[in-house]
Amino acid sequence: MAWLDADAAFDPDALKSSLIGVQSALGNHDSGSHRHKMAQILFTRQGCVRLTLDGGALLCLLPPGRAAWIPAQVSHRAEMKNIVDYRSVWFQPQRYPQLPT
Repeated sequence: MAWLDADAAFDPDALKSSLIGVQSALGNHDSGSHRHKMAQILFTRQGCVRLTLDGGALLCLLPPGRAAWIPAQVSHRAEMKNIVDYRSVWFQPQRYPQLPT
């Protein structure tokens, strides 16, 4: 799994892979509302992520040791106030049709 620096520009949809994984530790981070062509699992090892889905229709706090499934094309926003050690894996939905949508 690749390490993603805090100031790195990263777009999983720009990569030509059916499975992509990154790890990072971010603080004072707000991804802004966005969506991906790929489905995503977001896992926190340390710290909490405030996760907003579907333009605010669902708001949750992702504590350490938990994961969230974000289907492809679902708008979402991740906010991290303190340092959060996390992992993200993106899946090409056409390649993995058995995954939830």
